Amino acid sequence: MTLDDYATPEQAADRLGIHPETVRRLIRQGDIPATKVWGQYLIYRPDLERFAAGYDPNYKAPAAQRRHMRRVALRAAIERITSQ
Repeated sequence: MTLDDYATPEQAADRLGIHPETVRRLIRQGDIPATKVWGQYLIYRPDLERFAAGYDPNYKAPAAQRRHMRRVALRAAIERITSQ
């Protein structure tokens, strides 16, 4: 293996269409396997491609969706109350 077999978070971010800090967060969460060498994360390109195959940068986390739905329901309830 050579360094060409690995991607930096910046290269992974370009591949995934997201910010490099988001890639680092995904690495810290264990979603993207990576190795840290001299303080720099390196992602094995086949691992990056496997992750990219199932990754949707527009997916909203379930917690964010629940917060959004609560806000929508609250607005609807307020509208019902104020329109009476």
